[in-house]
Amino acid sequence: EEELYSTIKNMFSLNDQIITYSMNDYPGNTLLFNVKGMSSAYVSSLLDKRDVCVRSGFHCSPMAHKLLNTGEGGAIRVSFSVFNTKKEIYTFYDILTDIIRKQNK
Repeated sequence: EEELYSTIKNMFSLNDQIITYSMNDYPGNTLLFNVKGMSSAYVSSLLDKRDVCVRSGFHCSPMAHKLLNTGEGGAIRVSFSVFNTKKEIYTFYDILTDIIRKQNK
């Protein structure tokens, strides 16, 4: 899980359209992010249409989102488990960057 988290966080850092949120650099199994200029709910719905399951909003912790400054719409939460693979992480990133590319046309 930590390896998958680190992989996607590093990939996200290469894309200036993706904002990540964390309180420290401890790799875990959950990463919060947003896409510049797009609401978390909208990005989440576009990912869902491509069979990528994430959650958007405040995730039952509005104070944490306030501390992280995720904005009025919260953030997108992607979580990993021992059942996920690196191939899925790369596919997820490809799908997300495709969504961003299409929105910026």
